[in-house]
Amino acid sequence: MPTHITVDGVEALTYKEFSGGLSNPLVFTMINFAPLKGSIMAKMSAKLSYAIIDRVLGGEGQELKEEREFTEIEIALMTRVISKMAEIMREPWENVHQIHPRLEKLETNVQFAEIIEPNEMVALITLNVQFGDLSDMINICIPHMVIEPVMHKLSTKQWFSVKREERSDNYKDKLEEKL
Repeated sequence: MPTHITVDGVEALTYKEFSGGLSNPLVFTMINFAPLKGSIMAKMSAKLSYAIIDRVLGGEGQELKEEREFTEIEIALMTRVISKMAEIMREPWENVHQIHPRLEKLETNVQFAEIIEPNEMVALITLNVQFGDLSDMINICIPHMVIEPVMHKLSTKQWFSVKREERSDNYKDKLEEKL
């Protein structure tokens, strides 16, 4: 089953504005971004989570029709899936900073989602997920305190200069290899 994920938007807001829109049940994760201080958060709806669980268990990735709490087995399955997603986050950050992301905590209740100050500024990245017939969102919330030490590396100018250097280095290596 093909899965397509696209960035739907990026915005800056307070953590209170982000957390105010959360409702139960959901999959809310804290991912440690070591060696950076603090954690980022990812929020996935129960609808998308149940579809992923169904697919992991050999189904077609159907969403659950009725809303209910997650079982311990479902939480364990989502913990493994989110842990793999955290590992994958390492690659896109390589040009910015060497990180070692790991799942710190997974919650299914909004009450336990208060991990930073309500007025803390965050970057909210909204991903649009097409999973079979299901279309839903994953929100990634990055607190300012996490990315503050590497903020200077996040500028467009810095990004393109690093990419240009990589392209020329790769081109040179490939040319030498062919010769």
